[in-house]
Amino acid sequence: MADDTDILVLLIQHGTLESDIFLCRSSNTVSIKIANELLGREMCLCLPFIHAMVGYGNTSSLYGLGKLKVFATLQSSQKIRSNVLIFGDINASEEKIAEVGEQCVETLYTGQNVASIGLDKLRYLNVISSSYVPFDRIPPTSRACHFHSLRVQHQISTWKNLETVMPMEEYGFKKEDGAVLAITTDKPVAPADLLKDIGYSCQSANTLCASCGCATKGLPCSIHCKCGGRCLNKPDILRDWNSKVTSQCEPVGMFL
Repeated sequence: MADDTDILVLLIQHGTLESDIFLCRSSNTVSIKIANELLGREMCLCLPFIHAMVGYGNTSSLYGLGKLKVFATLQSSQKIRSNVLIFGDINASEEKIAEVGEQCVETLYTGQNVASIGLDKLRYLNVISSSYVPFDRIPPTSRACHFHSLRVQHQISTWKNLETVMPMEEYGFKKEDGAVLAITTDKPVAPADLLKDIGYSCQSANTLCASCGCATKGLPCSIHCKCGGRCLNKPDILRDWNSKVTSQCEPVGMFL
């Protein structure tokens, strides 16, 4: 008996129509054979991709995109279903995995009837759009998606083979100070001149930086601003973290 979604996904992926397995959950019992019959074998093979692509233990989520969105997209597109089946193939090249991953993520943001232009150009069009697009709704960069897709490939290959068969360092991870960390990107978040310009008016700590280019654009200050990210214009998570630290420790300055 289990309620874990991972177990259900693995059973459906590895299940067949010849023999039946039942997953007993607290709320119901799932027949793996019937699940394969209802979904179709190809969709069953896509379930690990759906589970890992938009957020799992070793893969990050894509803001505003859930598993149902990915499921619906794959279910309605034969081409996308066929393409994503490359995930889990340990012989697939890094370039092909990244290409298919980016195409799928772009489709999730734009829809199936829009010509592919690449995530970087899509981001640019979002930024210059006459309609306001919240920053958290802008798609990831091509390189960020590249490393994300590699981590998805590593996770699905582990599920498919029921063991880890590929070194994590070659699939979107790095080892740093004894810890395994995700590689977010290998390119600067923005050109150096732009980072300098938007933080030009930040000059002092413990103030709101009301005239700062960051504040006027709805952006939090960062270490690249003249205030070094020490002003009051910072993400809520950093303000909360700093208040906890300074309330428990001797005053040693704001979080950088």
